[in-house]
Amino acid sequence: MRQSRWDIRVNQAETAATPLKPAVERILESLRAEPGLTRTALATRVGLTPDGVKYHIRNLKAAGVLRRVGSHRAGHWEVLR
Repeated sequence: MRQSRWDIRVNQAETAATPLKPAVERILESLRAEPGLTRTALATRVGLTPDGVKYHIRNLKAAGVLRRVGSHRAGHWEVLR
């Protein structure tokens, strides 16, 4: 039986979404261990680009899981959940 275009798109979306959860978990684990990490250092540690880390941090902040305390330069990250 041949797959429709819709089935292929759904399968591709599921495949693309699978590795994101471990990346988010690695980000949170790294920030729990070292709250003062910069986005660039975090990207190197997690294996993403700085823009990829920025994307995940933005989503985590919107979900209420992560919060930045203090200034951009001297602050630190606080994992709330």
